[in-house]
Amino acid sequence: MKRYYYGFIIYKAIWYVTALVFISHLPWWQLGSWGKVVGWPLENTLTLASHFSTWDAAQYLVNAKFGYKSGDLGCAFYPLWPGLIRLGSLLTGGDLFWSGIILANLFSILGLVQFYRLVEENHGADAAKWALILILVFPGAIFLHLIYTEPLFLWLSVSCLRHLLKQKFLPAASYAYFMPLTRAVGVFVLLVFFLQLWRSRRGWREYGYLMLPLGGYLSYFIVMWYFTGNPFEGFAAQKLYPNQPSIDNLLNLGQAIRGLLNIGEFHGGMDSAVDRLHYVMFAQALVLVWRLDERYFAYALLVGGVPGLTHIYWSYPRLMMMAFPMFIALAVYLREGRGRWVLWYLVVLMGALQLYFTALYVHNRWAS
Repeated sequence: MKRYYYGFIIYKAIWYVTALVFISHLPWWQLGSWGKVVGWPLENTLTLASHFSTWDAAQYLVNAKFGYKSGDLGCAFYPLWPGLIRLGSLLTGGDLFWSGIILANLFSILGLVQFYRLVEENHGADAAKWALILILVFPGAIFLHLIYTEPLFLWLSVSCLRHLLKQKFLPAASYAYFMPLTRAVGVFVLLVFFLQLWRSRRGWREYGYLMLPLGGYLSYFIVMWYFTGNPFEGFAAQKLYPNQPSIDNLLNLGQAIRGLLNIGEFHGGMDSAVDRLHYVMFAQALVLVWRLDERYFAYALLVGGVPGLTHIYWSYPRLMMMAFPMFIALAVYLREGRGRWVLWYLVVLMGALQLYFTALYVHNRWAS
């Protein structure tokens, strides 16, 4: 397994070198959003760090520095990640940026290792290799290198599911506690946990493990109440965003269809063709996930399918990546015979899109 740690470090080094080449050779820096949304450093002075902390990354750094304030857009962001960045800054001389970058890469490496082990233990080494390749070249994988929640959530969710499948419920519940503190979809682990307990015919006493993820969700509301005086401040902040993500959007079928057909540009915010094509790809992959494992299906449907509708496809390549059973199913069913050509097609296509996303992100343009 040691060689995979080295491999991930080399993979990350290649990504950062590529990003630096884009920064130095492409005059793409976009001033349009600079100053309209939060930037880093807060003085709006362009530095090298600015290229790796645009959009949500800058907001996480602001939350790490100041906490939450009622009425602020930053209240829509969940608290565990900025809290860890603040804690990590004790080891970086108070530098929040370097704390975030180091932690993001540490958690993503841990998450990728757990992901490989999960697939290898349940589907074999060859499937694990292909699943790993697919997740690494996926366009949304750029956020595994950046100050976003994806690295932390990947590690927590894969570790939780891996222990669940082994029926090691206490470790699984321990990881599950932190998932609702990291991302809104983290609360869905409750249903997957319940499914595994029911499927393995456990006694009612063991359903008590569900109290840990429930406690994590309760802790989220306590944190928001402590900082803002309103436990539901995060939900109020979501209404300040253009797409106004809400669970109510799940019940609006007309809006979902209109949103899917609302294509105005190749890639952008509210009307991206790339976002919608990713959702269609996800819906097709769900069929393979269902064939493979009902627990995978439940997790992927909730973590990947629900956010697409609640966010009206906004940022979908990034949201979709957390539905990692999709990569497992594609690897298991397409790695042999003619399916291998489909895998290679996906690898080349997604790899090209990842390069495009990288160039966009480091120049303050909308990536996902």
